[in-house]
Amino acid sequence: MALFLTRSAPRSLTALNFSLRATRPSTSPFLRRGLATATEEQPRLRLGSIAPNFSAKTTQGDIDFHSWLGGKWAILFSHPADFTPVCTTELGAFAKLKPEFDRRGVKMIGLSVNDLSSHGRWIADINETSKTKLQFPIIADADRKIAYTYDMVDAQDVTNKDEKGIAFTIRSVFVIDPQKKIRLTMMYPASTGRNTSEVLRVIDSLQTGDGKGVTTPIDWIPGDDVIVPPSVSTEDARKKFGEVRVVYVSAVSKTALIVFIQEFTLWQSGTGGIILFRAAESSLSLYHHKISPYDDCWTPFQDLPPRLVFSQRWNDFADTSTEGKND
Repeated sequence: MALFLTRSAPRSLTALNFSLRATRPSTSPFLRRGLATATEEQPRLRLGSIAPNFSAKTTQGDIDFHSWLGGKWAILFSHPADFTPVCTTELGAFAKLKPEFDRRGVKMIGLSVNDLSSHGRWIADINETSKTKLQFPIIADADRKIAYTYDMVDAQDVTNKDEKGIAFTIRSVFVIDPQKKIRLTMMYPASTGRNTSEVLRVIDSLQTGDGKGVTTPIDWIPGDDVIVPPSVSTEDARKKFGEVRVVYVSAVSKTALIVFIQEFTLWQSGTGGIILFRAAESSLSLYHHKISPYDDCWTPFQDLPPRLVFSQRWNDFADTSTEGKND
């Protein structure tokens, strides 16, 4: 069994008082209550829910969470424990990216299950090892009250406890909008570090959608095409956005249509314009008719690059003419 000792950890196993024969700490009453709570009583923080308010001690003073938010975008992200290697790399990366979050008007606040004294030493360690300066607050949630409120505890691993028998948190991310609504959640197991680029990407997507009334396709990044919802007419889209590209999909072949819809999500124009996607039939209706996209008509194109496939299928199965079409 391999042990990873962080730089600040004692250098001997005897100092850790570690023994394979040692009895595991009993589960704390608080943890038992959390695990025994009926499903309908567990936190239900759905997208669109108001982020629960709380009071907490942080490395930058006591806060009331809703007051701290102050009508801004924010991310709340949890960490299993101070001085753990994955958490340390994450906090260092987030600290370096703070200017990017600031540019988007997003406040940052972390949470870990240790006390303020431990947090202070950990921040010094992060700053030294990551060559940065961590400038956002970290919540001290030693009793896990906030973690349970936000359902940050992994029920899969009830052995993931501290010496008091209280479960450690998982790696959760909550993106909260200026109305204090939860707009996005991510949950990672303790063993897996987060992707900071993805956190920034989804914030860009949410802010673009809110500001422009559009949606973003697969793998979207700022500068790529976006999609105007089908509920917006072509005329209204042109008034709002100026240059738009209208994409009509013929319903001559339902199988071809659903394949086309799937291929369309893979295709990127690189023009940075606005895509107005007007499907003749929805993919749901095709599935309702038990039509599979994986049939013989796909075979000739399966080894071609997505752009070429898109072009070929467009010519074969879609009417690209805009003449005489009703918006």
